[in-house]
Amino acid sequence: MKKMIVALLACALTVSVGFAQQTKGKGAARREAAQTATTASAKPVRHTVKLDSLPVATQDAIKKAIGAGKLTRLVSITEDGKTTYEAQVVSGKQKSMMKFDANGNPIQ
Repeated sequence: MKKMIVALLACALTVSVGFAQQTKGKGAARREAAQTATTASAKPVRHTVKLDSLPVATQDAIKKAIGAGKLTRLVSITEDGKTTYEAQVVSGKQKSMMKFDANGNPIQ
């Protein structure tokens, strides 16, 4: 009788572990699908960067666009795999924001 109970418990344990692993696999697939959907509509990633960390051509284009103004802040924005830059410029008493693409071309 004891052997029968032990065998029954072993079978029950094996079935429950197998079911738990199967359920875990489905949950992981759901989480992965949710992450993929979230990534596609994710918010832009913003980082403060230094002008000298950008490619030379991009630096030169931004410097040219700023002219005599002073660059006070530069932020890199990555959204949908594309990077743009947002520059805060002070010229005299006037503050302005300028946007540039990855090559330093101004964006309106």
